[in-house]
Amino acid sequence: MDHRQGVIECRVVNRQRAAIRQVLDGQDHRLLVVIDPGVAQDMNAALDHAEELASLAAGYRNQLLIALYTRLGAVHVGLPLVARLADAPIPLDALAYGLSSPCGRTASRPRLPIGCESRCPHDLAETIGAIGYAAARWRPELGDRVVNHDAHLVVRWNGFDRCATTDALARLDIAGLPRRLVVDSRAGEPRHLAAAVAGQVSEGEPGIVGVVVGTRGPGDALSTLDELATAVGSRLCTSIGVAP
Repeated sequence: MDHRQGVIECRVVNRQRAAIRQVLDGQDHRLLVVIDPGVAQDMNAALDHAEELASLAAGYRNQLLIALYTRLGAVHVGLPLVARLADAPIPLDALAYGLSSPCGRTASRPRLPIGCESRCPHDLAETIGAIGYAAARWRPELGDRVVNHDAHLVVRWNGFDRCATTDALARLDIAGLPRRLVVDSRAGEPRHLAAAVAGQVSEGEPGIVGVVVGTRGPGDALSTLDELATAVGSRLCTSIGVAP
């Protein structure tokens, strides 16, 4: 890659990160939707899937900010790329969004929005504590040495439901942290959890800012994207006092 191309790609990633931050901060009414196509057999299959997903994403751009969870490497189709930081298949500078365990590398990537994962109710306090530590240590004047202030809660529990959403958001309130929650629906029954998230969003819950969805292909993703986009439209109408 020549220098000019590298600069262009860096600017693209920075714009994608900025767009994701706006969704996380509630400045953008859209929902962050990370699509995980599962383990592709090869890079060609992954590229085909990504291209089809990118075509779908254009139709939802007013309701959803769609990103691609990558397992095999960089897929240059214009979608923001997402991976777990511990085993990312591409340089972290190429990621628009990352996932990390509470004891992971949250502090090492101050310019990358990072979701701190809670895998069960028992580690929720630890996860929120890690997010609070990152927020408390943020010092803009320190430049690259700051701890990540975009860290936020991602829940990936079996049986995650409405009560769990309420509890997680309440605990963020108690900790004095922003009410922003990403639900990873890949645990348990993914389709059921994604539908439950859509239901809460459609009822106007502003604290749910994103969802991670596992799919078996673009066709499988289409119905979920339709449901989530409709839910976001309903939430927007509720927020401005207009009947859906």
